[in-house]
Amino acid sequence: YEYPEFDLFLLMELHVNQLIKQAEIEWKIHEQQTAMPSSTDEAPPPPYELAIR
Repeated sequence: YEYPEFDLFLLMELHVNQLIKQAEIEWKIHEQQTAMPSSTDEAPPPPYELAIR
């Protein structure tokens, strides 16, 4: 590899984009759960979602 830091940067950017997409999906699910209180007991939010806040 001639540019290992460039490859690392691309990997980091891909990883961050993946995390952002996952966070957006979980936020939408969380919004739906708060809109419908009956479904909150079925699927609790993942524990690492609390670490983001």
